[in-house]
Amino acid sequence: MACGCFRPASTYAARADADAEARLPVDEPSRERVSGWWGVLGVIVPIVAVAAAVVFLLLGYVLGNALVVAGWVAAAVGAVSLLVGGAGLLGAAARGEGPAEGEADGPGELGRARDAWRAALAERGLVPFLVAQANMRQV
Repeated sequence: MACGCFRPASTYAARADADAEARLPVDEPSRERVSGWWGVLGVIVPIVAVAAAVVFLLLGYVLGNALVVAGWVAAAVGAVSLLVGGAGLLGAAARGEGPAEGEADGPGELGRARDAWRAALAERGLVPFLVAQANMRQV
């Protein structure tokens, strides 16, 4: 019996792809995209460099002197990239525009959607979980 009630998953995937393409920033200037990369590099490079420095220094003091030098070089790269990345993030934040007055949680479709999401999260997620945990504690 084919009632037409069920649609294949590919239909939903195609719809999700079309929705995602509709939200792509087509006319976004390249300068804004580049500042996003500076933000990514400002976060990832210091983390990787400091992690490498810790590993190199720990192994260097156990195994030999060459890794100690590599560890201090990685620590210096991490410190410099942290300063440069932090300055880049601050510059991107200074250039960026904040939300318009009343837009963040004010009236409007976004505010109503956020309130509906919070109510649904509480009703369907948090409350059942807390009730189940309370029932487990009583048993």
